[in-house]
Order: sequence, then C-alpha cells, then structure tokens
Amino acid sequence: MREERYVDALAFFKQGLREGSADPALYLLYGDGLYQLRQFEDALFFYALARRSGQSEVEAILGQARSKGQM
Repeated sequence: MREERYVDALAFFKQGLREGSADPALYLLYGDGLYQLRQFEDALFFYALARRSGQSEVEAILGQARSKGQM
C-alpha cells in the first residue's frame, strides 16, 4: 500500500512537469518518490535537475548521495 502512495504521488508530480512547471521543488519531490520506489538511477536524474536551480541544492545533494549509496 505504501508503494501505491508513491506511485500516485509520482503521477501527480509528472502532471505538473507536463504542464511546464520548472519548480525545483517538484524535481526534488519527484526524485524522492523515485528513491522510495528504489529507482535510484532515475532519482539521481531528477535530483540533478533540482540542483541546477540552486534553490534546492542541499536537499538534492543529499538525495543524490542516498541514491548512489543504494546502487
């Protein structure tokens, strides 16, 4: 059931991305959801997008470190 919640959240976040949102927090949350689903390589990609903005850099770096630690 917990996994289903992350899948639902990712669908919601993906809709925001499709609508053109470039909010770094959205990339960060998407990466967090992928991390929870153990999709570490994909999570790294979205954490990198969040880092580009500089606003969520610390959280994104931590997410990247966690993901790389699981690979």
